[in-house]
Amino acid sequence: MANPTTTASDGCVFRFGLEIADPAAMPADIAELGRTLAGFLAGRGVHGEDANALDVALEELLTNLGKFAGGQGEAARAEGTVTVADADVSLAISDNGPEFDPTRWPPPDLDPEAMLSRPVGGLGLHLLFQLFNDVAYRREDDRNITVWRRRRSPPIM
Repeated sequence: MANPTTTASDGCVFRFGLEIADPAAMPADIAELGRTLAGFLAGRGVHGEDANALDVALEELLTNLGKFAGGQGEAARAEGTVTVADADVSLAISDNGPEFDPTRWPPPDLDPEAMLSRPVGGLGLHLLFQLFNDVAYRREDDRNITVWRRRRSPPIM
């Protein structure tokens, strides 16, 4: 059974929901969600680096949720919005996973000598911190709420 996914858009806001009930189906569901988001962004003039950053963030954050929260009894559930404004784009995700504040995650050791012996993990979050200008986190009831904001790139002439 595929993971239930819902999407809707209203003006400059794209809303989505994803239930990770079957981690094996998760990559296909995230890819489909990414394609739907790409169409929404293109229709609002968001291209290039900005669209790519949102796509990478969506895939990384939902994959991490599936890895660390999915399949542990209760299904992992995420709801989110992508908001397009004149000056910036943002991705807000709320999930029922274990408490996790990405702003407190230490940066990985990127020393070339240590790369082969370093523990797995943390590179995806490190990449997201390079792609986004502002990250805010809060825990509300039993949910993680994270907002990733990026200033829009100037249009290519």
